[in-house]
Amino acid sequence: LFSIVDTDTKKIRYIAKFISPFQSDNCSLVGNFGYSATEIKNQLKEYMNKQPQSFFQVAQDHSGEIRGFFGVIFSDPNTVRMFGPYATDMENEWEEISETFFKKILKKYQLWKDIKLRVAFTHKNKLLKRFYKAHGFVQYNAERLLVLKRHEWQRKRSEINALKRGTVEIRPYRDTDFPDFSNIHPQGAYFNAPYIVQNVR
Repeated sequence: LFSIVDTDTKKIRYIAKFISPFQSDNCSLVGNFGYSATEIKNQLKEYMNKQPQSFFQVAQDHSGEIRGFFGVIFSDPNTVRMFGPYATDMENEWEEISETFFKKILKKYQLWKDIKLRVAFTHKNKLLKRFYKAHGFVQYNAERLLVLKRHEWQRKRSEINALKRGTVEIRPYRDTDFPDFSNIHPQGAYFNAPYIVQNVR
């Protein structure tokens, strides 16, 4: 038996420790979260502090041990991005915990109009793929992974020696840097150069 309860900042450390092992395995990895417990804890704190409409719940057993986690944030005004569900498979409770979480999410947001529900996970996460497909979700994009061969980025010895004789300047980005940045930015990247420049400042 388990119960679903809202979470708060006091539980973040325990939630992060629960999620971290899932994130270390492509078969249970969910996008938009880090890997280490520390990184996940900091992300949760930031979401809770900066997004009052965010929604995080845990499933716990009678002893208070966490058995599952599900959360949502607004990645933009019309998009709800979901984290999970994460759930242990003890006593085959994964499906039950996940369904309970999802019903609560829908109930909370069913009054909102024109809201898109999105979730990111790897193709190896078969549990989530089956779960969301059963709820009518369809794939809306598949990010490309880019690999740059070593000879394309490795500096020549002459360039390294020239750098040693001179200085390397580290400074804030300027608009005049855009042509150089655009020249080195991979053409097939999911986010193009103008998008990155507009969203990092």
